[in-house]
Amino acid sequence: MMNPWWIVDLRVAHKIDLVTVYFENYCFEFSRYYKVFAFRAHYLNTNSECSEVSEKASGNIHSVKCTAIARYVMIQRVSSFTEFLHICEVQVTGIAVGNANQ
Repeated sequence: MMNPWWIVDLRVAHKIDLVTVYFENYCFEFSRYYKVFAFRAHYLNTNSECSEVSEKASGNIHSVKCTAIARYVMIQRVSSFTEFLHICEVQVTGIAVGNANQ
């Protein structure tokens, strides 16, 4: 089975500093082993990994440093421990640097 993923289109390019992922309270035990990607162009044509979380973090909130200029941010599960990606909220911190055509 393909690793589950979640993606957001920020509509314009952003200088991203931090990506914070909020997991369900009951399933943060399953939240380890995921990758955060940032793409400037269409996400199927590029591969730009920001960070990989490969250990269990404490609590249900994980923040990862992601210094990139990107329009798309993707979170992908990289473990076969579970086939689901349980996410409550994703917060992308940065500033817009592009227009809708970038």
